[in-house]
Amino acid sequence: MSSSQSHKLKRHLQENWEQIKSKLMAVKCKPSRPSYSENLKAFSVNRESLICIKDKIPIDDKEAIDEQVNLKMQIKQLRHVVHKVLYGRERTVITMRYGLDPKMAEMTQREIAGELNISRSYVSRIEKKALTKLRREFIETKQS
Repeated sequence: MSSSQSHKLKRHLQENWEQIKSKLMAVKCKPSRPSYSENLKAFSVNRESLICIKDKIPIDDKEAIDEQVNLKMQIKQLRHVVHKVLYGRERTVITMRYGLDPKMAEMTQREIAGELNISRSYVSRIEKKALTKLRREFIETKQS
């Protein structure tokens, strides 16, 4: 995957992540288990005395950890949408092209064409059609 494609995908994921996050917050249900603060009260623990692992990590590393967590959540959301919207070769091409399978690295269109025994231009058309479907799904999700 080229640098510009990687940046476009990351930017697209970041744009949609805020909306996904706000929808999750809107749908948030009351937990069936006691909350963190309820557990603290039950065990008579002073909240100020607790040390979070993030408190022991330097500030620069905290931001990097937050970015990694956000990126992993966005990738998980993207995988979900890919499996919901795409089928057959479209799913295969997008998964191979952008390395959405944790066991596989990103592949070029030529490499994918060789794996699937099809032409590189056909891989390009499949990829374009699949990205259009994904874009449409994200737009519909954004509007609702």
